Amino acid sequence: QPKLVKIDDDNKFIKEINIADALQINGNLNFFYIFKDMVTNLEYIFKGSDLWQKGFYFELNGFERHVFTDIREVEDTDGDYYNIYLELNGKGVSSINEAIEDKNFAPIYNAFAKIYEEAEVENLIKKVITAPSNKGKIEIDFKSLLEKTDLLLKEISKESSFPLSFTKFQKEIESKFTTIRDFSVVNIAEVSNPKGKQISNNKFYILSEETTYETNLKVLLTWIITTSIISVNADEKIKAIVTQIIKKPFAKVVHSAGVREYEVNKTIFLLEILLRNSNSFSFEKKSIKVNTQKSKSDITNQFGKETKHLIKLFADESVQKFLDVNSYKEIRYFNKERFEELLKWFLNIAMISSSDENKKTSSELLSYYCKMYESIIEFAEESKYHFDKLEELLNHK
Repeated sequence: QPKLVKIDDDNKFIKEINIADALQINGNLNFFYIFKDMVTNLEYIFKGSDLWQKGFYFELNGFERHVFTDIREVEDTDGDYYNIYLELNGKGVSSINEAIEDKNFAPIYNAFAKIYEEAEVENLIKKVITAPSNKGKIEIDFKSLLEKTDLLLKEISKESSFPLSFTKFQKEIESKFTTIRDFSVVNIAEVSNPKGKQISNNKFYILSEETTYETNLKVLLTWIITTSIISVNADEKIKAIVTQIIKKPFAKVVHSAGVREYEVNKTIFLLEILLRNSNSFSFEKKSIKVNTQKSKSDITNQFGKETKHLIKLFADESVQKFLDVNSYKEIRYFNKERFEELLKWFLNIAMISSSDENKKTSSELLSYYCKMYESIIEFAEESKYHFDKLEELLNHK
């Protein structure tokens, strides 16, 4: 590129400077440069030695243009940048670093996707929703699922360099699915024979046939798998891999079922909230008996610890974002449908999580949590969906 250089008032000369000097490009083989194109919002990766020796090369058709900015130098210490440079071969991607991560995590993503193959999902629906039976052995009913989760654990262990005990993981999975199957058996029995029942559990239970149970099952299964992985090893690298599993292959699983993009993003957000609060779903219960004739004041006493715990959860910033909390004339409102959905998930997860610790029957637990759900929904209606008013009602004794 020619540049006019001034020596003094009377003397000037033309100096040529190449692109490598202008941009201070390092020509060593292990240096690469990432450029952001403002026109397409894509990132491109270039080899420093190529820029140094050959400069830039682009082919542009009529009216096409590139405007490069946000130029970053990266040193390739493990071959990742070189491999993605070869794979892209001059093509742009939304993020070079994400493309590298996806390439490295591909074995994990593929192992995760196998868990949600059509035959596997159909078997799960049959065993835990449409025709559950507590007579069969979990390790036999879910043999294929357990084999696929074992493969997932092995791939995560390879990538993270941390050993993951499948024995402990399998125990967690079997325990959760035994609990879920028992709840499903109870729910179906009560729906088919509702006489004498004061509480309808069918709309509360997330795996009942009145719900979008296939999507709910996938969310619940992913929550069980990811929390079980973290319970085996809570290292930050493992948690980071789990986060990527939710954002990438799980999103594809939901999207492939014909769910709209907006709903996919909402489902991912919901799962992230459930995962982040996974240690908060075990509620202590003094009494499991449900008296439907109690006054609201008595009900808040009965569910006192649980409702106060929920208040803490609803104070979380990400939870409020999910609930679409917004202010109008200094009053904070929340979205009715989002609130009901999140509350239902919170209480279902709490019910499943507390089952091992509580010696009460599945029928008693299901009725207890269903009544808690109905009571809190009544308070939400009474509050007219004012966030602070609801908190006040739940704290009332």
